[in-house]
Amino acid sequence: SSDVCSSDLTDKIYVANIEGPALTIIDGPTNSTTFLQIGLCTAVAVNSVTNKIYVTGYSEGVTVIDGVTLSTLIVPTGLFPGEVAVNELTNKIYVINGGSSSVTVIDGATNSTTTVPVELDPWRLVVDPYTNKIYVASWYYGTGVTVIDGATLSTTQVPLDGQLIDIALNPWTNKVYVLTGGNNFTTLNIIDGATLSTTPIDLDVSLSNLQVELPTNRIYLSGPYEVLVMNGESHSVTTVLTDGGSPGNLVVDPLVGRLYGTDPYHNIVSVI
Repeated sequence: SSDVCSSDLTDKIYVANIEGPALTIIDGPTNSTTFLQIGLCTAVAVNSVTNKIYVTGYSEGVTVIDGVTLSTLIVPTGLFPGEVAVNELTNKIYVINGGSSSVTVIDGATNSTTTVPVELDPWRLVVDPYTNKIYVASWYYGTGVTVIDGATLSTTQVPLDGQLIDIALNPWTNKVYVLTGGNNFTTLNIIDGATLSTTPIDLDVSLSNLQVELPTNRIYLSGPYEVLVMNGESHSVTTVLTDGGSPGNLVVDPLVGRLYGTDPYHNIVSVI
């Protein structure tokens, strides 16, 4: 599969290609593309304020890209770096190390690093810039989510049933959404960021990814050949979108009102 993110200020979309030696850069208004040859990519995140892009691959490090010049440098991490997320308010970057069950914290100003141990098999993470909390979801069945305090780097565990599928965040409502489940069912677990209490919602469908759109408080959940649209307040499904593809990882571009989904089976990006 592929990972995708967007810059709110430059209106660029960045796609990490796990099967190709390049990062794809899409111009939002025109959908034109540029390919940056940096090797195989597994995950990507962008700091829109500093215009820096952070990409992980199969090496033990993160490639830092200057959004203007497209020049690069490597920052060392732990074993098998994967998912990466950015707190633009603190200019900190968080990288999951799947092979060492830890998170590398990068200072965006100096590129210095700190390592935080987390639960077994960390897989996905999201960052709340307002509360300065980092939520790390582990792949291992029943492990749940590790919450890192961005100021102290102390951790708290939130247990969840089922195997992790994906995690997303609405920092405006201080809600964290975690998909868990199996082949033909999915549970959307809602974590209250203030109390860390959880509310499960069972969905009788197989889903693979979710994304939150902040201006509308909508939640997008992708499955085979469709995307479910959920109301973030009532948590009811309001719309089902189809485009004939197999949308995987999702990203919302609120500037142009588009939803981008990577389709790993056809090597395309679906634009909805």
